[in-house]
Amino acid sequence: MYQSYVSQLIFEMELRGYSSRTIHSYSKYLHRFLTLTNKPVSDITEEDLRLYLHSLVCRKVSTSYVNSVYSSTQLFFTHVLKRPFNMQDIPRVKNSKKLPSVLSFSEVTAILDATVNVKHKAILMTAYSVGLRVSEVLALKVSDIHSENMQIHVRSGKGDKDRYTLLSEKTLLFLRQYFKEYRPNDWLFYSARDKSRALHARTAQVAFNASKRKAGIIKPATFHSLRTSFPTHLLIKGTDLFTIKTLLGHSSI
Repeated sequence: MYQSYVSQLIFEMELRGYSSRTIHSYSKYLHRFLTLTNKPVSDITEEDLRLYLHSLVCRKVSTSYVNSVYSSTQLFFTHVLKRPFNMQDIPRVKNSKKLPSVLSFSEVTAILDATVNVKHKAILMTAYSVGLRVSEVLALKVSDIHSENMQIHVRSGKGDKDRYTLLSEKTLLFLRQYFKEYRPNDWLFYSARDKSRALHARTAQVAFNASKRKAGIIKPATFHSLRTSFPTHLLIKGTDLFTIKTLLGHSSI
């Protein structure tokens, strides 16, 4: 019923150079919103969007999720329908200022030691050793591992930015062990069901949580904590902020 509208939104985002990840997310959010309103698009009002966003806030979904829904609908009504839709009366949710959870070096080591599955350990080790997001580590291809100059090519990171980051000797040695056992062809970490597809993020997150429990770590930490722990440990070792910023792919210190 609403797929033609979603397709029009996808066209507008492609025209504006949005990343494939953003296009996938925004189109999904819009389709969900339109489906839940269960109205002809011409009858949807600002109040429908206000009530929907309020329901998301009450469900305590993340701030970034709510604001992404806001942005996708704003883009849809403004550039696809070209319809006057007063977004000024629909506020964005204020971003949380909570500090990220950081694991100590010994806690990271305990999590890695508790990971028996070679593929899962390779994923966690790679994510931590170079500070990758879960989406970035699972988007790696075999050709992105440059052992000759000890670098990893991170493609289409946040903001659709590419970057190079350092590859440690220890990580390279374990990746070689992983390669011998799993023989990846294209995707470095492929799906067990389909070698032509990358592993799903949920699988990596479940693996992290299982290893965290097995290691006896009770502090709140997620897969992303590997990324936030990486720069903290570099800073403790005396690495300068500019280098850390570059490795993480941030545009600002």
